[in-house]
Amino acid sequence: MDELERIRENIFRYAWVALWDLDSDKWHRIGGEIDAYKRHSSQALAIDYFGTLMFSEEKASILNSLAARLGLPSSKDWEVELEWGDGDNLLHETRKKTQVDAVACSSEAIIFFECKFKESAGGSCSQTKYQCDGNYRMQINPENGVQSRCALSGKGIRYWDVIPDLFKLESIAEYEPCPFSGSNYQWMRNLVVCTQVAKKKGLAPHFLIVYANAPGLPIADKIRSDNLCEFRAFLKDDGPLFSCMSYQELLNLSIESVTVERPKFLELNRWIRDKISNQIRFVQGVAKNFL
Repeated sequence: MDELERIRENIFRYAWVALWDLDSDKWHRIGGEIDAYKRHSSQALAIDYFGTLMFSEEKASILNSLAARLGLPSSKDWEVELEWGDGDNLLHETRKKTQVDAVACSSEAIIFFECKFKESAGGSCSQTKYQCDGNYRMQINPENGVQSRCALSGKGIRYWDVIPDLFKLESIAEYEPCPFSGSNYQWMRNLVVCTQVAKKKGLAPHFLIVYANAPGLPIADKIRSDNLCEFRAFLKDDGPLFSCMSYQELLNLSIESVTVERPKFLELNRWIRDKISNQIRFVQGVAKNFL
């Protein structure tokens, strides 16, 4: 079996049309290998749902139901893109640019989706390994000799130009530790990029974390944790800009929003819930081995 066939076996059949060539840089790789063939692949789970939604006849109906839930305006012209990247590079990102699992955009609004399955948290800032001490304070980056409060700011990346507009934080203050040195970094980065893209296009923005919700899954525990409460507490306005929704909630909303494609989304619901159940059994099995 070749690599593409292995991946297709792990993707919901109505989402196959959304797949890319194997040499695409959109694939998530571990050690150079595409891991979307694995049952616990977060990317595969995102493709299952958003790849199906992308080519759905009732896409607008589903996204308008979601928009209403998120406080966004409805539209007839929703489009969905997987593994979206900002071609305009509004934040002046350098080596590793923000890549969002899925984006839904209309003439009225834009929604960024960050999708989590087996992960325990969001991605942390890489600068704290060698180029920053984990605090937001004036310091010299030992790799390039640049003095700044944030190693990324010292490289011209504009996150802290935007952060004060969204968070109860000041770019000229000092914070120990940095509010975004840990797993809150990915949530901040996605929200900052989302709002800047929306601002340029004149759209209403929202950043939504979509996660597999089940007892024993680390990301579900993280969503309910003090860590995420802390992130929310930093926000100037939590409601319109940021929220979390489980895959199960999103599937229920989708099923309620469609008529013609109801059988397809019921099948997708079973497919995704089976993946989540399999991951729960795996996690429980690992836990037993340590008892």
